[in-house]
Amino acid sequence: MEQNLNFILMVGLPGIGKTTLIEKHQQAITQKYGVEISISSDSVISDIAQMLGKTYADVFLEAIDLATKYVENTIGIFSISKRSFIVDQTNMTEHGRKAKLGKLKNSKDYKKIVVVFPNDSVSPEDLRIRLDERAKEEGKIITEKLINDMTSRFEYPSLGEGWDQVLTVDQFLATLPHSTYGGGLAFA
Repeated sequence: MEQNLNFILMVGLPGIGKTTLIEKHQQAITQKYGVEISISSDSVISDIAQMLGKTYADVFLEAIDLATKYVENTIGIFSISKRSFIVDQTNMTEHGRKAKLGKLKNSKDYKKIVVVFPNDSVSPEDLRIRLDERAKEEGKIITEKLINDMTSRFEYPSLGEGWDQVLTVDQFLATLPHSTYGGGLAFA
């Protein structure tokens, strides 16, 4: 049975380019995978901060559990309604990824794809520049300690977790029609 529905999970450090890739290649991703929506806990936290007139950092501790539950519940809702979608979070551990797969209803109807942004796909200096810019623009502060902790906990995804495909970002981009991607990771 060919699966026409796609569940795509992004995996990578904060600031490595997950959201940028989705935004930059939105049309090609929709054309290839039928994805029209991206679920992100960052978006939920940013919306809460905006509603309260505060920064992302100001509301993060209060909002992260709510945002995580929102993502998990939305996976269930979208999969019940049989929609293709992307989950845009760090998803650095097998446990976290399996939890998301567990929320997927009608799982057999979905092609489950994980897209990995290797930790070394961006230099530490470039990653720090991106995170500093994000802190200035959005008030989202990601410390070096947090990046180091996430890097040390990173578990590379495998088919054994329940995925139909495990792709690096380069492999994923190569699947996209008329992709503007020209090789080498270069994200705005």
